[in-house]
Amino acid sequence: MFLSQKTKSYITVLDIGTSKICGLMAHIGADGNPEGIGVGHAPAKGIKAGVVVDLEKATEDGIRLNEIAILGT
Repeated sequence: MFLSQKTKSYITVLDIGTSKICGLMAHIGADGNPEGIGVGHAPAKGIKAGVVVDLEKATEDGIRLNEIAILGT
């Protein structure tokens, strides 16, 4: 699979657990191969016993994970 230079495709993998969420982000290169651009983990504050109990907090967890994975902060 070859993509044009103007097209950008990404893959995000999430592991959502009771105590933390982990993520991996990759960019799909022009040759079709993934190139890792970030990994990270953050506490899961909106999840209890594997169930989303506070959607707003769970969303904030995902945003925080994105910042950690991309920016390393």
